[in-house]
Amino acid sequence: MHAAPPLDLDRARRLGEGLVKSLGRGALDDASLAELTAMLGSHVDANRLAELSDAIEDFDFESARAMVAAVLESLSAAADPLLRQ
Repeated sequence: MHAAPPLDLDRARRLGEGLVKSLGRGALDDASLAELTAMLGSHVDANRLAELSDAIEDFDFESARAMVAAVLESLSAAADPLLRQ
């Protein structure tokens, strides 16, 4: 089994924040979504990513925005203790 590649948290935040903004405008940045989900695939529960995908497919962009924000917040919270060491 291979270890997950390290997560570029800054890049993930930038992609996620851009995605949240585009979803807020009722648009979808497919490239950012694809890159973000690829980055997060080994760092975030697959069910969370599936729920995000389902929300976007259902055009429930408000829920998708909340999900992206929650994932970014959880990644930041998980990384914070590591950064303080």
